Amino acid sequence: MTDMERTNDVARCENVVRMLRRRQLGGRCNIYRKDLKILRSIILRGRTEYRKVWEKQSKSHISCEGSRVYFDNYKSCYTGNGKAGAPRQLYRLQDCPNSSKIEDALICNIAPEHIPLPHSGHKGSIVTITSNRWLHRRDLRTGTVLEAVYLSPNKKFRELGWITEQERFYVRSTHTPALAVHRQAGIPVCVVMVLAVFNIYPLEFVGMLEIDKRVFGSDVTDAMLSQDMLIIMHQSGHVRLYSFNHILEKFRSYKVNLREQIPGSDAVCGDYPSGVPFNIKITEKPTPLFETRCSEHNVQIGGFPWHYIIIPHGCCGWFQVHSIETDKLAKNGEVNVSSFGIELDKAVFHGDESGRVLHISEDTVRVLQLSSQESSSETVLQEVFSIHPNSNTHKKETTQRTVTSSGRSIKKRVSLDELLECSPLTIHDVDYENELDVLIVSAVSHNPEGPVGHIGYYDNLTGKLLREFSLEEPAKEYYEHRTFVDADTIVQRVKVTPSKFICIVYKLFGVAEDEEEKISKKCEKDVSISSESSRRRRRRPRSARYNL
Repeated sequence: MTDMERTNDVARCENVVRMLRRRQLGGRCNIYRKDLKILRSIILRGRTEYRKVWEKQSKSHISCEGSRVYFDNYKSCYTGNGKAGAPRQLYRLQDCPNSSKIEDALICNIAPEHIPLPHSGHKGSIVTITSNRWLHRRDLRTGTVLEAVYLSPNKKFRELGWITEQERFYVRSTHTPALAVHRQAGIPVCVVMVLAVFNIYPLEFVGMLEIDKRVFGSDVTDAMLSQDMLIIMHQSGHVRLYSFNHILEKFRSYKVNLREQIPGSDAVCGDYPSGVPFNIKITEKPTPLFETRCSEHNVQIGGFPWHYIIIPHGCCGWFQVHSIETDKLAKNGEVNVSSFGIELDKAVFHGDESGRVLHISEDTVRVLQLSSQESSSETVLQEVFSIHPNSNTHKKETTQRTVTSSGRSIKKRVSLDELLECSPLTIHDVDYENELDVLIVSAVSHNPEGPVGHIGYYDNLTGKLLREFSLEEPAKEYYEHRTFVDADTIVQRVKVTPSKFICIVYKLFGVAEDEEEKISKKCEKDVSISSESSRRRRRRPRSARYNL
């Protein structure tokens, strides 16, 4: 056993009362980390269980952000602990027409220890974008509008995203349609979409730019911003990354703050009806920092040293791990998909920033480690451990191949019921809980009585099962599932149909002793007391008798 594993075992077995006493004494120990150790011990070692405390259905999408659950396009917010542990309604916005409904939202809630001094506008808020082109910053607890920015009179915006987490975000417009007038006149539509960039603390306008086919290529289909990079996607499958900071330095013509007059115009930045200006005009194609060709424009970047994960263009049966520096395939870096279930396999970098890779299949989670060889610059991808939820169930063989006399193989058409019958387990979600330092795997087992939901807590370093809980499963395995874990709360979101969503909340409760267990303990105690008293009577010296 290594020192790290021995330390983790000691931390898991440590008594909660002892940890509380040490926290009261203070010293050089971090109180927050002590609290997390106590929470980890209660959840993983305590006499506890998760119980269903609340369920709510909705006809529209349900969003979960931390401990908050949003319904009806972010109009209704539930959070905290109400009666019997159920969430309580924090606020509800007034009903509005579809022309001004909320399209997307971002939660902006910086940790208190990260707020700089002096600070301005660091109050917890939610940023929303509406159908009528307004950007609102609302109070996170009441939903009251703190700031309002009008974006554009002729562009529709539908999506928000982080460029740098809790620092800078962007607003993406819808794709520019080719109107019938343009098609009849033979005028090509060169602008694909528009991106507007803002800083959040405080709310500041950075710039707005157009994604033009005349600059980036005629086959541009989509664009986004992430980690200070402009990501351009092409119809050919190519993905190119450009430095957004370089674009700002070279192509931004002027800076302007919100509520200030736009240079060369009488309009005010962010006011109706002018909106925010196009102060970033890219006139020539920048030099790309990185370029690759993949399937569905899906690229994952991470690892130590830097690597990227792709599915080769035109393929769906495997994924590859390449080095960014040399663009070479890592040794053992081509991982084949071993199962063809309801959903395709996924490959992502681990959320603990360790550089490891998670390969998530239908019934297995594999953790792979990237390591460099000392003899050469080649990197090797090796399996550290694998997780098999509910490993007592085994998969039935379903691959029967029929070959004709000419050598042509005939594929058997499998129905959904047959697929479920031969797939006793389906993994729906894998998440990393950084506060508890555990991998959380939620899965559904298919039993004759019906589906049974499981959520397992696994050690992040060894993959050992620490604890498993059973959850109520309200729908079939092939429905879309998502599980969110926040300390003592589990939020399960299920999409039954495009117009039916279910949200279930579970809370952690202490398990009381059963009556039979109490009676048996009482009987054992009575027996031990009677045996002890009998032993004492036997040891008592008898008084001597004298005959007179």
